[in-house]
This record gives sequence, C-alpha cells and structure tokens, in this order.
Amino acid sequence: MAKVKKSIDYKHGQCRLCKSDGKLCYSHIIPEFLFKPIYNEKHQITIVDDSKEVYSTIQKGVREHLLCKKCEGLFEKWEKYFLELWFEELNITVMNEKLLKSENIDYDKFKLFHLSILWRAGISSLPSFSEVKLGVHEEKLRKMLLAQSPGSSKHYQMFGYILVWPDNTVLKELIDMPSRVKLYDHWGYQFIFGGAAWHYVVSSHTCEDHVPYALNEDGTVCMLRGPIEKYPTIVDLFKKRSNNGWDVVK
Repeated sequence: MAKVKKSIDYKHGQCRLCKSDGKLCYSHIIPEFLFKPIYNEKHQITIVDDSKEVYSTIQKGVREHLLCKKCEGLFEKWEKYFLELWFEELNITVMNEKLLKSENIDYDKFKLFHLSILWRAGISSLPSFSEVKLGVHEEKLRKMLLAQSPGSSKHYQMFGYILVWPDNTVLKELIDMPSRVKLYDHWGYQFIFGGAAWHYVVSSHTCEDHVPYALNEDGTVCMLRGPIEKYPTIVDLFKKRSNNGWDVVK
C-alpha cells in the first residue's frame, strides 16, 4: 500500500496574530507574488548568502506556520491591493530627475500591507529574518494589524527608493532579506522587493520632521529614484548572476 505523504501546508498551534488555537497556514513572510519575477523556467530561485556564494535553491518563497486561515485571509486582502496597485494601476508623476510622486493610494491598505511584512519578519524564527528584532513594537504592531488600524503617518513611518538600472528600467528581479539600518536618527529596517528599497522607521518617538518622503494619510507618497550603481553589492551580485545564470534572492 502506498504511503500517504503528510502535507506541511497546515500545522496545529496558536495563531500569532489573533492568538486562537487551531490549524496554522504555511504562511509566506514576504508574499509569493513578489517572488514571481525572480523564478527561472524551472520555477526555482537561487538563494545567495552575504559572501555571494550559492547555498540553496528553493521553488517557493520563504514560509513558516504563523497564522490561522482567517488571519491569513486578512493579510491576503492587503496583499491583493498592493499587487494590483503596484504592478497594474499605479500612476506616477515624475517631479524631477530624482523624485517621483504617486497619489490616490489607499493609505490604510498600503501601510497595513507593509506593516504586515515587517511584523511577520519580526516574529519569524527563520534565519533570513534574524536581523528584525521588534521588541515592544512586536505587540504594538500585532494589535494594530488585528484591529486593521495603520496608525497615523507619524508612527511607523515608511518611505522607499525605486531601484532603477541606468536605462531607467525598474529592478524587479531581486528580493533582499531585511537589514537593520539607521533612518533619520532612528533605527529601522530596509527590505528590497517589488523594484524598491523600502524603509520602515521603528521607534517609540515620532519623527515627522525627519522623514520628508514618508507615506501620507492623504494617499500621496514621494519616492526617490535609487540608481542601482549606488548599490555596489547589488551590482556585483547581478554580475555574478549573469556569469552563473542565477535567479536571485539575497
């Protein structure tokens, strides 16, 4: 008699968001649709460590058992909004050679999408997210996400740089795992996905006077162009990719 392979899609435990006990989904930390531009023809991604040496190949984005089905569905609602907005509907006004502006963004959904990724990275036990240590902010963010409340634009401010090649095409073929960085005299985290370097200020103090391009509650956001030549480690990584035929998650 053939053995039945046990599915890892579900596992019993406590949902990290609503704290209910039951089946936990095999949740993505960074949503799967953001990995799609990176997959090769075999639906594989090569993961590269900080020394830029290959150490594994995966066929799905990084996942962990974290959320119940209901909470997974809540996050999927914000993911769907970001997917449709960022890749299909976003209208960008070029203000000057360095600055881009977008309007009519749903502030709540857009910010909750980003906060959900930050929070998931913070509670993850996976090595890829080990730099994200939220401390007291972990519980604050959990309550905000559960209440579907993004807070004011003065708290957990976020801003981003559009990553572009010299020919002005957007770099979508890279996901960089988060790193802790200093942002306008406050600590925060940088994630790279969806063609942008996203920065999240994680501080108990407001910093409205220090983040000029943060997402605004009126649905506007200004983003700076981030020429890829200003990121030498990424340029080096893509040179190695070209030489080795990798599709890369760093």
